[in-house]
Amino acid sequence: MTRLALLVAAAISLASAAWAEGPNELPPEVASRYAQKAELPAGLPTGPSAYRNWRSPRAAPWRFAYVGSTRYGTWSDAALKVAQERVQPTWQKLGLSRELVAPPAAKDDAEASRQIRALADQGVDAILVCCGTPAGLNDAIKYARDKGALTVTLFGFSTSPYALNVTTDLAHVGDYLVQRIAEDLNEKGNVLIVGGFLGSPASEAVDRGVKTGLVDYPRLKVVGNLPVQGDSEAARAAVKAWLATHREPVDGVILRAGASKGILELFAEAGRKPPLIPIGGDLASLCYWRHHPDFAGDYYLQKAVIGWPPGDAVSLAFHLAQRTLQGQGPKTQTMLVDPLWLGYYDMMSSLPETCREDDDGWLYLGDDSWGGGRALDAYFGKPADPKAYKP
Repeated sequence: MTRLALLVAAAISLASAAWAEGPNELPPEVASRYAQKAELPAGLPTGPSAYRNWRSPRAAPWRFAYVGSTRYGTWSDAALKVAQERVQPTWQKLGLSRELVAPPAAKDDAEASRQIRALADQGVDAILVCCGTPAGLNDAIKYARDKGALTVTLFGFSTSPYALNVTTDLAHVGDYLVQRIAEDLNEKGNVLIVGGFLGSPASEAVDRGVKTGLVDYPRLKVVGNLPVQGDSEAARAAVKAWLATHREPVDGVILRAGASKGILELFAEAGRKPPLIPIGGDLASLCYWRHHPDFAGDYYLQKAVIGWPPGDAVSLAFHLAQRTLQGQGPKTQTMLVDPLWLGYYDMMSSLPETCREDDDGWLYLGDDSWGGGRALDAYFGKPADPKAYKP
């Protein structure tokens, strides 16, 4: 499997010129991504980390917590499941994590803020947060920091200087989705765009990537653009309503909200020709692809675009938290992760034939597949294998 990590290889030397603190300390090809503000989510912090010379005031094993979001539905739930069943037990066996505390998913920033404060009062050492708004949790994150607790956000970001952020290079995801459709349609045809999580900085960044990608394929005509608030269920409802009032042919769908299989079913129910559709990381669509290898074009060429795998995101957040708690000194406040192409045969090795096409989960690739492992070294001032740390 092709491994796209955090835009950096561990073998790249950080010597040469004297760099200022922050992204400029990273290899030039990595640092340049931070300078491309127009391609990043609006307001994404790209400066130096406040934790460069910090380590946890408490000794390992540390207590972790996860604050989820009902707004992000199955994605947030999948991240928690992987954290509880796979990631936390791994660190616990190493003697570096004592437990993972997870209150019920928060419905909004106010509830998430209360949970963060309560967890800090309980003495947790690291709080992993899914999907708050950029500034909505800042006071709570500062409160946690004052109590000695580190906050790491995933799938979203915080503008608080006391948070570390893990986020996909989302503009590249949008560009990849367009590229995937263009290749299968020989660069010509009608496309329907179906968004996700309306109004979020992450969604807006993907939108910019889609628009940029479409410039390269002038013969792709956008016949509809459906921004939706939510994930798979909201996407299906929006597409169903659109099909009821539009008869123009659709050759491809640029989909960001999951549910590839569900969208295809809607076209079939409407008596419409099934469009080509890129595959994301939701298990239902991947399983359908496994059972129907040619449903989205030539399966020798078809690839899934894995832009924000929840299990891998939470695993990466654990890695970042452990390194920071250990005193390795993160250089930047935000760590960008590149999307991953997943080929058909790679997918077959990841999913059993007995997979279910109604599975509401998400693919988990593992530590070394999506931004993990030694690729993180370049982001830290004193890099070391966090799993080899001895309290």
